[in-house]
Amino acid sequence: DAQAVGVGPLAIAVGSPGRGKPSGAMLASMGMSAMALGVRMFSRALRTFSHLVPRTFLRFVPRADAALSLTSFYLYAQSLGLLWVFGVSLLAALATRTVTLALGADGAAVIQPLRAITVIYVYYSTLRILFLFSRTMWTVMWETYHDFPTMRHMLLGTPFSQRTSGVSASNSSGSPERPSTTDRPLTTPQRTSGHSDINADEGFQRQVSPVTPETEAFAARRRLVLATPLVVLICLNVGILIGQALCEEHLDGRCEGLDVFNPTSRVNRNLRFVLFVAMLQWVQAWTGLFPLWQIALSHAGDFAGAVLSATLVLLLVPASALRFAFWLLRPAGTGVSQYVIFGFRHFFVDAALVAGWSIWLFNASLVVLRPGLLRSSGFKLRRVAQDESWAGLTASFKFTLLVWQVVHFVRGCAKLGFAHAQSDWLFTTFLYPWLLCFIWTTTFVTVSIARYGAERFWTMVGASLGVVVPCIAARLVCVAAGLNEHGLLVTFVSLHLVRQAFHFARKFQRLSKSRAGGGKSGSDKPRVVAFALDPSRNKGLEASTTERRLASAMIRVMLLILLTFVAVLAGCVLLGGVQKRAGLFLEDFMWWRSESDGLQIINSGISRLKLVTRDKGQAEQADPLKILPQATSPYAVCGHTWYDLSLLDYSLLSMVAYLSPTEKNQVPELLRRLFPNKEVIIHNTPSRTRRWLELEVRTCPEGPSSPSACSSVTVVAVSGTDPTRITDYAENLRMWTEPVGLQILSVLFPTVRFWPRETTAVVISHVHALLRRMALGDDVWHYQEIMSHVQQMDPRLNVTVTGHSLGGGIALVVGALTSRLAVAIQPPGVYHSLAKHQAQYYMGRQETADYAVHQRSVTLKLEGDWVQHFDEHGGLVQTMSCDRSHQGIQLGCHMLEGAVCHLLRHCGDNEERFASCRHEYEPQSAVFEVGRALLSSFKQNWEASTWRPPDLTKSIGPGLLTALCVSHLAGLPQRLLLSLATRR
Repeated sequence: DAQAVGVGPLAIAVGSPGRGKPSGAMLASMGMSAMALGVRMFSRALRTFSHLVPRTFLRFVPRADAALSLTSFYLYAQSLGLLWVFGVSLLAALATRTVTLALGADGAAVIQPLRAITVIYVYYSTLRILFLFSRTMWTVMWETYHDFPTMRHMLLGTPFSQRTSGVSASNSSGSPERPSTTDRPLTTPQRTSGHSDINADEGFQRQVSPVTPETEAFAARRRLVLATPLVVLICLNVGILIGQALCEEHLDGRCEGLDVFNPTSRVNRNLRFVLFVAMLQWVQAWTGLFPLWQIALSHAGDFAGAVLSATLVLLLVPASALRFAFWLLRPAGTGVSQYVIFGFRHFFVDAALVAGWSIWLFNASLVVLRPGLLRSSGFKLRRVAQDESWAGLTASFKFTLLVWQVVHFVRGCAKLGFAHAQSDWLFTTFLYPWLLCFIWTTTFVTVSIARYGAERFWTMVGASLGVVVPCIAARLVCVAAGLNEHGLLVTFVSLHLVRQAFHFARKFQRLSKSRAGGGKSGSDKPRVVAFALDPSRNKGLEASTTERRLASAMIRVMLLILLTFVAVLAGCVLLGGVQKRAGLFLEDFMWWRSESDGLQIINSGISRLKLVTRDKGQAEQADPLKILPQATSPYAVCGHTWYDLSLLDYSLLSMVAYLSPTEKNQVPELLRRLFPNKEVIIHNTPSRTRRWLELEVRTCPEGPSSPSACSSVTVVAVSGTDPTRITDYAENLRMWTEPVGLQILSVLFPTVRFWPRETTAVVISHVHALLRRMALGDDVWHYQEIMSHVQQMDPRLNVTVTGHSLGGGIALVVGALTSRLAVAIQPPGVYHSLAKHQAQYYMGRQETADYAVHQRSVTLKLEGDWVQHFDEHGGLVQTMSCDRSHQGIQLGCHMLEGAVCHLLRHCGDNEERFASCRHEYEPQSAVFEVGRALLSSFKQNWEASTWRPPDLTKSIGPGLLTALCVSHLAGLPQRLLLSLATRR
């Protein structure tokens, strides 16, 4: 009949001849019929795309449901991994800042006790909320994997579950065994004969059991479960609308850093897409629970049903279809000029449409959930109770998410390229779990508040006070801590205080009920929902015990790595601060001495470089390591020069940077011996953090008598890691935290390896942007004074920044940030980690920052050097073989002296300075260096007239510290060294 298809009684009246009606009423009836017909056509189309297409896919693709569950699980786990990377950076920055403040180093101000307490509480709240949110994401991940058993339980209600029983099972002897009601798995409820499935409010079967307050409570909870996600979507979309309206023009910089409300930012654009997908999923779930919703609307017979039908047919459907066509065929992209739809900017239209659909669904839910219309909507809890029906609904839910993400990715690839599409994909896969976790948490909090509230009015008043008062208190706490300008911290403290207020109210309610009931605590306790985590609490999940144990083991390993890294970093910062205060430094761990046939350079007593000059006539001796007139097996970089300096010259200058320009070291004499055909001038470069030199190198092909033919270049040479300075180890850990974290993450998630540089740069830059908004920005680096010095140089000068190891990494960063040439010898890569330095220091030219490392950098790396794997390399990279690959684990391939010898043998010496080269590497000599330092210090103190323990500590400290650091780098056991130190 007409009502069965949703046409309605007014359409029957219009179609019946002989009924004389005024023309106005007839036109109104025809309009209502047209709207009813439009609603019916839309419902059929919606059912086709929301349910028939996913079911067809699941029917014809083998194991499609398992693949969808695993893919969803992977996306959630990857989001947890990204949160782990952020946690590593957060705890590293927090540990560094805490130790620095405790030591009072680098001009850190002393914090008053009250302020210190409030600061500690602020960051405790931050860490606590992040931990709780991670645990929530872990819970939702398993709920998604197991087809949302907890949500199913909340929809079914305990009275319905208690009237069902489990499927018959077989025991070990083969006889049938019927599980009891308490042991029945929740995921396999069956209908029991002689009982009704639900009370009259659910309306698909005649009432058998009487309506009780308990059944009414479960019906009210079911309505909350269905309505709360829509309220959350409405609030989020309205908030984005208001924020975009206020921040569209960025007046007075009030929205600086608020990427959520910046219409051109990637965060805002992908958040709008995620909200759109969430709305589609809820439409899918809503139509699955209410398959005949259009009939319920037509039977409403009041103003609400007519308005909902008219809004759907005349506004939402045509506007959404037009906007979808624009979105699919004309992507806006980040930073691209926005286009106008219906007289409004496209981002306003997006948020307004999703908010409109959410409001429509909310009001439609209020209509179809009426007791008289619920039966007409086709709502049946049997669909939720039956395994096959519920599995199909949840599989369609996952199918919608993955299909729209694929559409979004393909659309981005076709219009904006793979790198841009991959970055958007990453944002959507990260924002969606956060959104679902937020909806999940809000729903359970709302249900809990409604369950504990006896009266609706006072419950709402208490909930409002429980939100407003903690927010005001959080603001006051942040003001006392001096962090009130950081809104993100205020938000974390507010959430923590609201959570504590909620827990206090719940405990107070339980205590009040316990006292009112005379101390009864058995059946009066509220039922705790068993999440899909522990198989002992939900026996329907026993099949996935192995997966859960494996995932838990991985989580423990990742947490162990995080805590170990933070502990090592904090220890390095602490020991480095103590070392700086006590002055326990060796003046130079590298020195040189002149010999009759050349010179020798010694590095920490374990690496020796012997350079024999040609003017002594040693070129013809039978030396297996001699330099031939024409180098054999030359590399592609051989013969190339940059500002008349070869790669060998830059390696020698990087070596000189390890020496302080004091009278004892005779650095000018060393430069004269290394560059006899050039004029090298040392400029005064005082350093507070690490050694570096500014050298002016003049090359005159026709001799000093023709200055017009001379070329000049200013070389800023930066020293590498000083094994006697513990702060250098901390600097290495801080500079390459994120790339190493992403490499560890790629072991568990192979798709991370396929991320382009733009994607990793987006991750790293946003991590540090969040840290800055939490007053934990990493803005103190060893290269700051070097970069400031290079920025002040005349732009017309030829400037090159060079260095070895850590100095090479610093050279690449400074060169990229200042657009100067960088020549790095055996550095860790900076291809990805450069993003955090660009976000902080690049001034106004960020559009070219991503390519600076490619255009003006030269890198030399050796096979077998594991230091180079901390990050990837960009620009011109020359890879050479290692002559000491058998000692690679002991840093034998990382020694600069070995690289110099390798360059001399394979590229030759165009200036004919050296006849031969010999490199010796003996890490075992570190033990003898320790023994010699200890014996020497004891002898001096024994012969002294007065002996004081501080003198002994000051005497043996540098030698012992140097030996420990060098032996650690060489991979030697340290138990002998520590035992010697303990005995002494």
